[in-house]
Amino acid sequence: MSSRPSQNFAAALGALHTRRNTPLPPALLGVPSPQYDPATSPFKDIPIGPEPATILLADKSVNIYVLFSTVLARGGAAALTNNNAWNIILPQLGLPEHHSAPDGSLVSVSQLVQHYYSLIFLPFEELYRRNVRDKSQTMRQTTASAPPTMARPPFAGSIEVPEGDQESMKRKLEFEESGGKRARQRTTGDAFDAGFPAVTDPAPVGSTNSVPSSSAAMAAQPRPRHEPSRRKIEYVPLAREVDSYGGRDFRILDKEPMRQWRDLADWGVLDIDALTMSIRSRISTELSYSLTAFALLSTMKGPTPDTGFRIMDCPELLDEVLDLLEDTAFPDQEDTVFDEDLPVVTHRDLVNHIIDLETDPFAALHPLPQLPKDSNPAPRQRPGSVIITVLNILRNLCIFPDNAEYVAKYHSRVLSVLLRLCGATRKGDTILTPSPVILLNDLVVIRKDTLHVLFCTGPHLQFPDPASPPKTPFRVAHRIFNLVASFLVDPNEAVSPFATVQLVGAPVGTYSLKPPSLPDMALEVFTRIGHSDGNRHVFSKAVSSTSLYTLFVSLVHRLPVIDADFQLLSREPWLCFMEKVVMALYTLAFLSPPDLKEKLKSDRTLGAKNVILRMVQKLSVLNSPEFRSYYIVTVRRAIETMKVLDDAKDSFDTSATAVTTISFGMGYGEVGENDVEKGTGLLGGYKDSTWDMLMLRELNIDDTLFAELDSLTRVEY
Repeated sequence: MSSRPSQNFAAALGALHTRRNTPLPPALLGVPSPQYDPATSPFKDIPIGPEPATILLADKSVNIYVLFSTVLARGGAAALTNNNAWNIILPQLGLPEHHSAPDGSLVSVSQLVQHYYSLIFLPFEELYRRNVRDKSQTMRQTTASAPPTMARPPFAGSIEVPEGDQESMKRKLEFEESGGKRARQRTTGDAFDAGFPAVTDPAPVGSTNSVPSSSAAMAAQPRPRHEPSRRKIEYVPLAREVDSYGGRDFRILDKEPMRQWRDLADWGVLDIDALTMSIRSRISTELSYSLTAFALLSTMKGPTPDTGFRIMDCPELLDEVLDLLEDTAFPDQEDTVFDEDLPVVTHRDLVNHIIDLETDPFAALHPLPQLPKDSNPAPRQRPGSVIITVLNILRNLCIFPDNAEYVAKYHSRVLSVLLRLCGATRKGDTILTPSPVILLNDLVVIRKDTLHVLFCTGPHLQFPDPASPPKTPFRVAHRIFNLVASFLVDPNEAVSPFATVQLVGAPVGTYSLKPPSLPDMALEVFTRIGHSDGNRHVFSKAVSSTSLYTLFVSLVHRLPVIDADFQLLSREPWLCFMEKVVMALYTLAFLSPPDLKEKLKSDRTLGAKNVILRMVQKLSVLNSPEFRSYYIVTVRRAIETMKVLDDAKDSFDTSATAVTTISFGMGYGEVGENDVEKGTGLLGGYKDSTWDMLMLRELNIDDTLFAELDSLTRVEY
């Protein structure tokens, strides 16, 4: 915004307060004010901004012209006060809802805005409205007395016109008034440039309330004209007045005290069999009732803590809901697709694709996705809404541990159907959903809800034997891995902790920001499901080496590197996040085939060994002794990861023969787990650094950890 409207507005505002014997501070007006006395002025406590015509609100400089225009556009101070809606203008001014006072207490910013506005701008708003009202009456009288050909309709309101449009509109009207001749020069005596009327009753020059000549010129009464020099039009759309919300009448709520909300127990007894039959009927009204009732049941709590509606007591209801899910999304389609080598569509790619489609200037010309035609022309719910409602019910049910264990162990069909809904493929520059009834916006919600279900069921999930039935555990494991990877492998988001803070635009030195929630949950899901060796074995068979390598590289890029990263690890959320990253790296190293382990160990571009070693040193040797115990879990798992990569063996190879009787006593370390290791260890060239770690008490008391670190530092001469 140009400074001209702000200066004009400040001059008019200062002239008004000067006539009221309450002159404004000179720093606010930007011009001297001899009548201002800071000892007696009611404005002495107003925080003035660094520039004229600005005040400080929540440590942010706010232009007084912008503040007045924003409040006026919302109906003025009276409308905001009566509706208790001062907080709705805070986002337009870039202000937070609360601000920390010098004494540490939180202050409501909306109350500060209301206080300063009432103190400074309220008299000017009253004068402005009175001038608009008088001018409208004058215009109506002039129009009534003018010839019919000269009559023009008056305009009842005004809207804010941009500065460039004001100038072009004014020149055009002045050109028309002069009969096509050159427009006159604009003088300082014109009406208020920012769209507000000038102050019409200036004090006489030489009186005690006189103001500087520049302010008096701005406050002077414009010369009378038969027609206004500018026209400001307000377009008010036709709208129905809403007097109720959620079935409650606002007028009754204003007159009577609010009634207490009904408890879930007040709904009475619900017949589960009838609810199942309602879902099975597929009738639109019955389906709406049954899904609403089931959603309420899914949120009910049981008689003891951590218990809720027991879905294992009504398996037919769960089967019917899954049938509804499959019939809606995949009518007459069997789940036989198992595409192992398709690239992963990340969460960031999906969201950016949606934003590009919705912000395209020619989005209205693009054809909408064609949904399958329904043989029944009756009005029904949108299929995507039905799918999201069912997923919300399943997510609510799995929050309770008993339901999560039942779904993971005894009802694997739930995860199979949900993971099938999460699939997404690329076709050129377009992302395709797994079902034509699912929109891209629906797919984002479906993926998040499925990730929450896996978060709850992960500790209890155990893949069946991959030999029977064929392909089923591989398909489920492959889709789980792809879903987890979609939140982790994007190269723009796979960065170190401090770079993650900078990625969201947080200022330097801000360490209170928590890790991103979706990658954090994805890591939790992967570490919970990949904890057992049986699940790791299935992952190693179902996921390609290329996908394993991509995820491993992304997780290495999330490790701390600079000092600012390690400062973030002093916060509990970031330390927990880093533990999950390191545990996921160990799981990937464990289930990787030998050739992939060799590649991960020798990849100099990745530098996994150097990054992990630096992290271990910073968290153990270079850290204070009183804090080492907090990082010992991360240090232990990081050393174990390097040991697994150093061995480069097949973790699931059980073909080694047992130790024979004759080999017993043949020599120390020649057979079994204590056989002599050959070759130089992964950390053979870092003996000075590793010896410092071996001398730590926390590593000395752990025999296994000490032996693994000692093995990594071996050197073959």
